[in-house]
Amino acid sequence: MKHASPLLVLALSSLLAGAAMAAPPQTSGVIDRNGFRLLNTDRSVAFGEAQTDVVAHVSRVFGGAPAVTHEDDCRNGAFDTADWGKGLKLIFQNGKLVGWNADRTLPAGYVNRAGTIFGRPVSAIGAENAGFMLSDAAPRGRAFVLDGVNGLVLAPGQSATIDVLWAGASCRKR
Repeated sequence: MKHASPLLVLALSSLLAGAAMAAPPQTSGVIDRNGFRLLNTDRSVAFGEAQTDVVAHVSRVFGGAPAVTHEDDCRNGAFDTADWGKGLKLIFQNGKLVGWNADRTLPAGYVNRAGTIFGRPVSAIGAENAGFMLSDAAPRGRAFVLDGVNGLVLAPGQSATIDVLWAGASCRKR
């Protein structure tokens, strides 16, 4: 039996060590009060990060550039919204990520600490989170805030599920 050359052993050892050190990407995505992490990635994006960096990262993951809209007539300043058509819109102000908005077209697999995620009945969320309340104060549907995440439920009853979630800042029209 022949022995492997020391150079080959060193190259294989380096390759295996690098593979062992590279952590697999997280399979679930996160949307929470601090920012988000996209499905099958290991990079968390936090509020305050540069718009150019965030848009480049999300565009790589989503496979294309977003549609960007600009709002000048907000009470709280001008905002840019980036939308890739995947159920997650990102909100930027002065070149920084300041908010996100998600709807039920966001693919399954997103989580957050409070369990406020699409597809779960509001009764289940209420049973797991003391003090969870739906307010009828929203212009349409019922609204809530839980663990820093805002939500909107459009259908009536406790079997209804969440339709929209958002966190951070957004344009408030004048």
